[in-house]
This record gives sequence, structure tokens and C-alpha cells, in this order.
Amino acid sequence: MQSFNKNLPDIIFLDIELPKSNGQQILKEMRLIKPNAFVVMVSAHSSADNVKTSIELGASGFVVKPFTSQKIRSVLKRYMQNK
Repeated sequence: MQSFNKNLPDIIFLDIELPKSNGQQILKEMRLIKPNAFVVMVSAHSSADNVKTSIELGASGFVVKPFTSQKIRSVLKRYMQNK
């Protein structure tokens, strides 16, 4: 969060499972600081609950690991279209 608060990026790829934190909790905090950020959740666990919760918390998308460069390009294209 420290880097996010300092830089306030427009687009973020955020893993759900982090060593000392939970990506979905961080997503909540990011939404309070910058509601219009394009936050894409990333996880190897694409359970329906993970996806649903992430979207309900304000994620702009969800990418399942392992992902391809084409998938990232697709997400970035969608970001540019919504900008």
C-alpha cells in the first residue's frame, strides 16, 4: 500500500494471495483512496467465490494464473477503451 499511496497508479495488477496480506483487503483500501483505479485481480485460484468477491469489491477484472501475454494485452486494451 505504501507504493500505491505514493504513486497512485491508474492501473494495478493485484494478486489475491500475498505473503503478509490479502489482496482483496488491499483492494478495499485502494478503492477508498482512488475509486477510479483500474484494478485487475490475479490468482491461481479462480474459484467462483474469489471472482465474485473481487468484482463486488470493485475489481475491474480478474486474471487467472498462469496467464498468457495475450491475456494481459486484452486487459490493457480494455483499460485503454475505458479510459
